Amino acid sequence: MSCVPIASVAGRRSAPARVAVALVGLVLAAAATTAAPAVAAPCPGADACPYGAALVIGQQGSGTFRFPQAVAIAPGGDVYVVDQHSHLVQRFTADGTFLAQWGSYGSGPGELKNLTGIATDPAGNVYVLDAPNARVSKFAADGRLLTSWGGKGSDLGQLNLGGGGGIAVADGRVYVADNVNGRIARFTLDGGEPFAFGSRGPGEGQLDHPQGLAVDATSVVVADDDNRRVVRFGLDGTFQGQVSAFGVGDAFAFPYDVALGPDGSVYVADDDAVSFGTHHRIVVLDAALGFLRAWGGFGTGPGQLEFPRGLALAPNGTLYVTDTANNRVQRFTTTGELLGAWGINGRAPGNFTAPRGVASGPDGSLFVADTLNDRIEKLTRDGALVATWGRAGSIPGRFQDPTAVAVAPDGTLWVADTGNGRVQHLDANGVPLGEVGGLGAPAGIAVDQLGAIYVAETDRNRVLKLAPDGQLVARFGAHDGDGTAGVGRGEFDQPRGVALDAAADLYVADTGNHRVQKLAPDGAPLAAWGRREGAGVRGSRRGEFESPAAVAVDARGTVYVSDTGNDRVQRLARDGRVLDVWGTHGTELGAFVRPAGIAVNPWGNVVVADPYANRLEKFLFAAEPPIETAPPPPPPPPPPRVHARVAGLQRVATVLRRGLRIACWASRPDACRITARVASSSARRLRLGSRPVVVGTAVAQVTGIGAATVTIRPRPRVRAALARATGQVRLIVSAIVADPAAPARFKLGVTLGAPRRTR
Repeated sequence: MSCVPIASVAGRRSAPARVAVALVGLVLAAAATTAAPAVAAPCPGADACPYGAALVIGQQGSGTFRFPQAVAIAPGGDVYVVDQHSHLVQRFTADGTFLAQWGSYGSGPGELKNLTGIATDPAGNVYVLDAPNARVSKFAADGRLLTSWGGKGSDLGQLNLGGGGGIAVADGRVYVADNVNGRIARFTLDGGEPFAFGSRGPGEGQLDHPQGLAVDATSVVVADDDNRRVVRFGLDGTFQGQVSAFGVGDAFAFPYDVALGPDGSVYVADDDAVSFGTHHRIVVLDAALGFLRAWGGFGTGPGQLEFPRGLALAPNGTLYVTDTANNRVQRFTTTGELLGAWGINGRAPGNFTAPRGVASGPDGSLFVADTLNDRIEKLTRDGALVATWGRAGSIPGRFQDPTAVAVAPDGTLWVADTGNGRVQHLDANGVPLGEVGGLGAPAGIAVDQLGAIYVAETDRNRVLKLAPDGQLVARFGAHDGDGTAGVGRGEFDQPRGVALDAAADLYVADTGNHRVQKLAPDGAPLAAWGRREGAGVRGSRRGEFESPAAVAVDARGTVYVSDTGNDRVQRLARDGRVLDVWGTHGTELGAFVRPAGIAVNPWGNVVVADPYANRLEKFLFAAEPPIETAPPPPPPPPPPRVHARVAGLQRVATVLRRGLRIACWASRPDACRITARVASSSARRLRLGSRPVVVGTAVAQVTGIGAATVTIRPRPRVRAALARATGQVRLIVSAIVADPAAPARFKLGVTLGAPRRTR
């Protein structure tokens, strides 16, 4: 089982598992996705390369993090970092310059899954804790596998790591926080002489989901996560002490890792999955586990932390912290002064985390179901980011583990929103148009030329056909698609991918039966391709499949299959004959790690979603015309020039004769619309009371290019008052020039010279 990011094993916390955090300050943010240049390359797994060139879209490692979980220091001062979703060991200089990486997802020798711990020995060997595989893998500094040990269980020498656990090397021994077993396991440097101490529980010397640990010459210090404390043991497992609360009303939230200073001081990563306003800090204790200081605090700014998970203290006193939800590593002095930070956010727009679905638009644009980032990304056909839609949630326009996307003839999108049990309909700009809910776990989707939608409802072993308005038309599968799994023609076992050809025939990746089926538009079975010995039997020869996850059909009827379990793609003729096979397990160009979604663009080039390498691979069978760059839009016309001319106001006699005129010059049609109001602030001089007197109001609009002018003539009562006025009368002219591009307001004060009356 893969580890759920930023969540406790037993689901006791409400942490932001899938929030993509923008990095600020000293952190390198991910730029818009761009593809590596297309290169002609050998085709892994192919006898003859069927494609002319290939390219990668998305960044797997090279300083990119997807929830960095642990950090370790090499003897020479280099820094190793592992995270949950890259399945890599990455090596950096002490200041964060990327040096090298190794690893790929899997359970075979040297393969890795969701890494939770890393340590080094004095010879420079690297020990990696591989939680889902419940094992320790030992590598040379160049990434060569030396040995591995463990295996899931509770017997001595076995491990049960769940989604966590930590590892440390000291005094010629390897120590492992055996998370679910609630104990510390100890081995020689080659995995021999297994020994364990501690037991699961809240009592003295017991542990509950221990995470990180650190070892020196005399003691083992453990971050006892779910007991919310730090515990110290002797090297033989003798309980020496613990601390959970300190100071006045302060206590650990969820201590996740520890590091030891040369003086016995203890540094604690106090990861907090309860609230977002407290903790998320580094706590420093003295050798007697007394509180010394703390720093950090929730946030994304320099020196702030969001779910810190890993610690490593270098011999020069630099403390390295995996700032997990911020997808970066920060380094501090032992007193908390920030020295620097690095990391490219693998969850920022333009990167992917386990993308499972991909579709091509009529112009070759790519639409990606970025599954663990709970969003859809739109790219140009060469991989440049255009837009990102959605985030985790269940309201319209948000997603939970989307796994497939399809482009309808009208340019709208349909998304298999798997975790929410629905398919969503979006317009070409990602705006929600509607949804069809009440589905189990839809994992594949396709749209025919008439707008009908086909949905692979995986957990119910059937394919649904929906009308363009979402109404159910038909169910295909065993017993009229009642949800029963079957092995016969026209029956399915966990179907995942669907595609349509020009004749509206339906192709289904019948995953659990390890085959591809072809159905007529009414659901009648036409053909099945896979191992001939019987349904439900996997195979690895040409034309055989293991857990195929997706299928695509080009304009000529050629069929492409993501042969997931075999880490390859097969290209078939419309009658099922194998034309080409390429791919093998790995992360080099042309290789795959359990490929998922597949799409063919209008030129016949193929794009494959490679989820466990967090990327897309594009294979070029034909040349594509240059992407036409639209000319830049013309600059917007200048806003209206507002000339608030209030003419003829020198004398009351002029106002009485001409009124008040206000003008606005429009530089484009319909730019000026004047709403004007004139009031007098000299009400007493007009002898009409103590409040301002409204002289008049008017509205005018320019319908072409030119001037808008309004004339306000005083009301009869005000005209009489103005005629009687003595001295100066103060008028306030308020006007609004409403222009959608540049609204403007102005207010003028105008003084009238009223004739003095002689007595």
